[in-house]
Amino acid sequence: LFLTSLIVGNSMKIEVKPGWYEYGSLWLVLVGRAGIGKTPSINNMVAPIQKMNSKEIKQYAKDYEKYEIYENLDKKDKKNSEDIQKPYKKQFIVNDVTLEALADLHEQNKNGVGVIKDELAGWIKEMNKYRQGSDLEHWLSSWSGKEINLTRKTAKSSFVEKAFIPVMGGIQPEILNSFYTEDNKTNGFIDRMLFSFPDLEVTDYNMDNLSTDLIEYYSAFISSFYTDIKKMIKYNDDYEIDSKVIKLSPEANLKWVEVFNRISGTQNDDNVNEYMKSMLPKQKSYIPRFALLMHVLHEYYNGGNNYETIGVESIERAEKLSNYFTEMARKIKVDTKESVTLKQASESMKGKDSFDVFKAMYKANPNVNKSKTADILGVSRQTVYNFIKDIKSGKSV
Repeated sequence: LFLTSLIVGNSMKIEVKPGWYEYGSLWLVLVGRAGIGKTPSINNMVAPIQKMNSKEIKQYAKDYEKYEIYENLDKKDKKNSEDIQKPYKKQFIVNDVTLEALADLHEQNKNGVGVIKDELAGWIKEMNKYRQGSDLEHWLSSWSGKEINLTRKTAKSSFVEKAFIPVMGGIQPEILNSFYTEDNKTNGFIDRMLFSFPDLEVTDYNMDNLSTDLIEYYSAFISSFYTDIKKMIKYNDDYEIDSKVIKLSPEANLKWVEVFNRISGTQNDDNVNEYMKSMLPKQKSYIPRFALLMHVLHEYYNGGNNYETIGVESIERAEKLSNYFTEMARKIKVDTKESVTLKQASESMKGKDSFDVFKAMYKANPNVNKSKTADILGVSRQTVYNFIKDIKSGKSV
């Protein structure tokens, strides 16, 4: 999904209805404890396109070196030399960059710039510093495909007409919990994130291997997908991308209306938790985005060229994805609520020994999560099991 989002970029947009367009930008977050394998999973998926990104970086360095040599020539030598224009950066993936530098890069790469980070905590932390004119406002604009306009006093200003900055990275659940603040609930920042939070444990060494043929096929496919979509990009007179408009077929439109109304029904349901309802409006944007990306991917894979019309299958697939991410969000919000309850019980017993603190936590929730409780107390899970055994036996330790 992330690679398809990055490859398609601003080149295409879906017309949900006249006046309502969505681009395929996604914020994907892999949630899991340290050592669970988040980074290797990401690295393997993005390896082919990272390789292409590295080529672009190296080529820019070579071109800029030639440009500097040319610029240092005197007028006579310049006249007798081939004219060399200042090159522009074609790098389209970053992992650690300020918003200002990202906007400068995006200004040169109109189709978009992707952000891939092993740990998203730092990125989210910066967004959490909500203030007037903060980075958060620009990131929220980028998610919506709006402009980013950075005016600087001491350096060149940057203007990106159609911001396209997909994001992917990993985060530990305990760290993620700390970002569920009232501010982030209000501004909808967290609700824009698409979480994957599988039930996994740290495993033993895996003797299975991917076949060389499969790895080579995947790499070649991603490479050709990126190259061929890039060739399709058209620019207008202002050197802005003239995005291809992709429309829903009549059948797909009927299915979309059905899905949209189903989400609206959930939003109006008094029996549904208000905390869960907050993410549903964003799914009304994400479903068309999913449909666009999967339509383009499937069309390319099957060797077709009918990118202009999205069929009902893509809407159905998009709804399945939305349901998955909705359930993941539900899981994380339940996980967060449980962690907050445990921490509050723990803080009420500051200065007490671990067993006394645990008794307060156990009283607040007899079905405490053993792993979370152990992390908060700084003890092993076996110690937590022993505490429970002692409480049930009436031991006061």
